[in-house]
Amino acid sequence: MTTLYFEVSDEDDLRKTGFSKDGKHQNLQIFSGLLVGLGGYAIDYDIYEGNIYEEHTLLSFIERIILKFNLNKPIIIADAGLLSNDNIKVLMAKDYKSIIGAKIKNETEKTKK
Repeated sequence: MTTLYFEVSDEDDLRKTGFSKDGKHQNLQIFSGLLVGLGGYAIDYDIYEGNIYEEHTLLSFIERIILKFNLNKPIIIADAGLLSNDNIKVLMAKDYKSIIGAKIKNETEKTKK
Protein backbone atom coordinates (compact mmCIF):
# COMPACT_ATOMS: atom_id res chain seq x y z
CA MET A 1 0.00 0.00 0.00
CA THR A 2 1.32 3.42 -0.88
CA THR A 3 0.27 6.89 -1.94
CA LEU A 4 0.67 8.50 -5.35
CA TYR A 5 0.32 12.25 -5.73
CA PHE A 6 -0.82 14.38 -8.67
CA GLU A 7 0.17 17.90 -9.61
CA VAL A 8 -3.37 19.04 -10.40
CA SER A 9 -5.75 21.24 -8.45
CA ASP A 10 -9.16 19.66 -9.10
CA GLU A 11 -10.39 16.91 -6.80
CA ASP A 12 -12.45 14.07 -8.23
CA ASP A 13 -13.87 10.77 -6.92
CA LEU A 14 -10.38 9.38 -6.14
CA ARG A 15 -7.88 12.25 -6.07
CA LYS A 16 -8.29 13.90 -2.68
CA THR A 17 -6.21 15.94 -0.27
CA GLY A 18 -4.85 13.72 2.47
CA PHE A 19 -1.86 13.04 4.67
CA SER A 20 1.26 12.82 2.50
CA LYS A 21 4.27 10.83 3.67
CA ASP A 22 6.26 12.57 0.92
CA GLY A 23 5.54 16.04 2.32
CA LYS A 24 3.37 16.87 -0.71
CA HIS A 25 0.41 18.05 1.39
CA GLN A 26 -0.61 20.58 -1.26
CA ASN A 27 -1.04 17.84 -3.89
CA LEU A 28 -4.03 15.59 -4.42
CA GLN A 29 -3.33 11.90 -3.97
CA ILE A 30 -4.69 8.37 -4.14
CA PHE A 31 -3.84 5.21 -2.21
CA SER A 32 -2.96 2.08 -4.09
CA GLY A 33 -2.47 -1.52 -3.03
CA LEU A 34 -0.37 -3.94 -5.05
CA LEU A 35 -0.32 -7.73 -5.12
CA VAL A 36 3.07 -9.05 -6.24
CA GLY A 37 3.90 -12.65 -7.14
CA LEU A 38 6.98 -14.66 -6.20
CA GLY A 39 8.94 -13.40 -9.21
CA GLY A 40 8.23 -9.78 -8.28
CA TYR A 41 5.70 -9.24 -11.05
CA ALA A 42 2.56 -7.23 -10.37
CA ILE A 43 -0.56 -9.40 -10.38
CA ASP A 44 -3.32 -7.08 -9.21
CA TYR A 45 -3.92 -3.69 -7.64
CA ASP A 46 -6.63 -1.58 -6.08
CA ILE A 47 -7.05 2.17 -5.73
CA TYR A 48 -8.59 4.09 -2.82
CA GLU A 49 -9.52 7.71 -2.22
CA GLY A 50 -6.59 9.90 -1.24
CA ASN A 51 -8.21 11.18 1.95
CA ILE A 52 -8.82 7.74 3.49
CA TYR A 53 -6.74 6.80 6.50
CA GLU A 54 -4.01 4.46 5.24
CA GLU A 55 -4.51 1.96 8.04
CA HIS A 56 -8.09 1.28 6.89
CA THR A 57 -7.11 0.10 3.40
CA LEU A 58 -4.90 -2.88 4.26
CA LEU A 59 -7.44 -5.41 5.50
CA SER A 60 -10.02 -4.67 2.82
CA PHE A 61 -7.34 -5.09 0.15
CA ILE A 62 -6.12 -8.38 1.63
CA GLU A 63 -9.65 -9.79 1.89
CA ARG A 64 -10.46 -8.78 -1.70
CA ILE A 65 -7.37 -10.41 -3.22
CA ILE A 66 -7.81 -13.58 -1.16
CA LEU A 67 -11.31 -14.00 -2.57
CA LYS A 68 -10.40 -12.98 -6.12
CA PHE A 69 -7.38 -15.28 -6.42
CA ASN A 70 -8.49 -18.02 -4.00
CA LEU A 71 -5.37 -17.49 -1.89
CA ASN A 72 -4.75 -19.34 1.31
CA LYS A 73 -2.44 -17.15 3.38
CA PRO A 74 -0.50 -14.43 1.56
CA ILE A 75 2.56 -12.96 3.26
CA ILE A 76 1.84 -9.35 4.16
CA ILE A 77 4.70 -6.89 3.63
CA ALA A 78 4.12 -3.38 4.93
CA ASP A 79 5.74 -0.50 6.72
CA ALA A 80 5.05 0.31 10.33
CA GLY A 81 2.78 3.22 9.35
CA LEU A 82 0.32 0.83 7.74
CA LEU A 83 0.38 -1.71 10.52
CA SER A 84 -1.34 -0.17 13.50
CA ASN A 85 -1.75 -2.22 16.66
CA ASP A 86 -5.31 -3.03 15.54
CA ASN A 87 -4.16 -4.24 12.11
CA ILE A 88 -1.35 -6.32 13.65
CA LYS A 89 -3.82 -7.95 16.06
CA VAL A 90 -6.17 -8.85 13.19
CA LEU A 91 -3.31 -10.26 11.09
CA MET A 92 -2.11 -12.34 14.04
CA ALA A 93 -5.64 -13.57 14.82
CA LYS A 94 -6.00 -14.69 11.19
CA ASP A 95 -2.54 -16.32 11.36
CA TYR A 96 -1.00 -14.26 8.54
CA LYS A 97 2.76 -14.18 8.17
CA SER A 98 4.08 -10.67 7.78
CA ILE A 99 7.21 -8.64 7.23
CA ILE A 100 6.99 -5.22 8.86
CA GLY A 101 9.36 -2.44 7.90
CA ALA A 102 10.28 -0.08 10.71
CA LYS A 103 12.80 2.61 11.50
CA ILE A 104 15.76 1.16 13.34
CA LYS A 105 16.01 4.19 15.63
CA ASN A 106 12.54 3.36 17.00
CA GLU A 107 13.44 -0.23 17.92
CA THR A 108 14.73 -1.68 21.17
CA GLU A 109 18.46 -2.19 21.67
CA LYS A 110 17.95 -5.96 21.43
CA THR A 111 16.26 -5.63 18.04
CA LYS A 112 18.93 -3.21 16.79
CA LYS A 113 21.65 -5.77 17.57
